[in-house]
Amino acid sequence: MEAGGGVGAENEQTDIIIVGGGICGLATALAFHRKGIENVVVLEKSDKLRATGAGIITQANGWRALDQLGVAAKLRNTAVPISNMVGETRCLRRSDLLQALADDLPLNTNQRFITPFYLLILTRPFILDISVVIGCDGVNSAVANFLGMKTTRLFSTCVVRDSMVSNDSKLIKQSSMETLTGFPQEELEMIRKSDPDHLFLTPLRYRAPWNLLLRRRFGEGSVAVAGDAMHAMGPFIAQGGAASLEDAVVLARCFAEMTSGIGIADRITSKEWNLRIEMAIDKYVKEWKMRVVKLSTETFLIGMILDSSWLPVKLICIALMAILFHHTHSHTLYDCGQL
Repeated sequence: MEAGGGVGAENEQTDIIIVGGGICGLATALAFHRKGIENVVVLEKSDKLRATGAGIITQANGWRALDQLGVAAKLRNTAVPISNMVGETRCLRRSDLLQALADDLPLNTNQRFITPFYLLILTRPFILDISVVIGCDGVNSAVANFLGMKTTRLFSTCVVRDSMVSNDSKLIKQSSMETLTGFPQEELEMIRKSDPDHLFLTPLRYRAPWNLLLRRRFGEGSVAVAGDAMHAMGPFIAQGGAASLEDAVVLARCFAEMTSGIGIADRITSKEWNLRIEMAIDKYVKEWKMRVVKLSTETFLIGMILDSSWLPVKLICIALMAILFHHTHSHTLYDCGQL
């Protein structure tokens, strides 16, 4: 999408600013568009769609969300089915997913600004005539920091991703080959033939599940977070991307329900509009909170099993997994509902 003009121009009301043009940001903008909420602007500092990583495994719950967003049929044409899984499971190219979301947005939705502008929006939204700010700006979210949320933590485990960004690429390739010793030859051959200049290490960050559980609100006034900015988690059950898509559907539905019947003029002058926005954010958190707490807890326990060298910790985590998540595919059964 082409970059647009400024935000908050004279006599122009921008109802919703979405900070971050990744999966969650674009999906949220598209969900609002599907619900008829058009005054939405996505801020992204990159000059192109940022598809870090080659593929994303999308399970049944993710496809339900994509169906609601109206892009599933298009993506099924290029996604690779994965057999022997519970429910529909396919591997998507991240670039295909982002492009599909972007293609269905109005041309003026995406406008790119540098990071300091994000902070200006958070500190002085009344000057820019913005009703809502939604942070979809990832694991190092400036919006989450503004809301006073605890910073994300690091697993000691890292992942290797395919990208145009490199960081000691030859060492990354060599280390990956050594780590995969004993794996099937197909996997080793894939690493061996990869272009080392396209490989980089991604540290895995997570938001502690107890921080999510104990926090009463994930918004302040008309500022909220979604996606990794809200519930950063490890990739161990392949739910990070799907959860972000579900965020978008639930968030847009809650906003549409709470703001129905409010006209454009009322949005600028009425306290009722601000109250409805706060109610929408509260409804979103109430409906969505326990879902992300469960996902975050499951990925946290798996991460601790992989990370910890202390046997008692591993055994405790394994026991908790057996008690809390004995149905290993229960997370794929979730239905985010209709948009």
